[in-house]
Amino acid sequence: MLKGVEHIGHVVHLKNFERYVQQFQQVLGLELDHIEDDTTQSNKIAYFKAGNVVLTLVAPLVEHSVYVEELKHKGEGLHHIAFEVDDIERAFDHYKEKGWRFWSERPVAGAARGAKIAMSDPPQDSIGGGVVELVELTPR
Repeated sequence: MLKGVEHIGHVVHLKNFERYVQQFQQVLGLELDHIEDDTTQSNKIAYFKAGNVVLTLVAPLVEHSVYVEELKHKGEGLHHIAFEVDDIERAFDHYKEKGWRFWSERPVAGAARGAKIAMSDPPQDSIGGGVVELVELTPR
């Protein structure tokens, strides 16, 4: 069901976004692929290549972004791991049956290449906590 890691998300405040973009390049030596404003989720996102995985730096652009509350409670830092799936509807139903709490009623539009996504807080006794994102990419 899971094809592999699609990306790892790191969430920061918008006021710190440019500084972290520079730090990811200079300190970690990551290659910046591109930066975009995600109008579907109201976030600014920088995409970095890290071997076979993408590292995203995400900053909410508006107060109603889902990441604003996360930043208030957890602060800046590593936020989620995203797994690519072939069929997000099937994966959503499968994990919901396993007790995962999703942030939306059904998968929603994501930022990357017309993707569909579903964010979840899996139960602590399921996989040890953390935030997991399921991603179905649209073929290019």
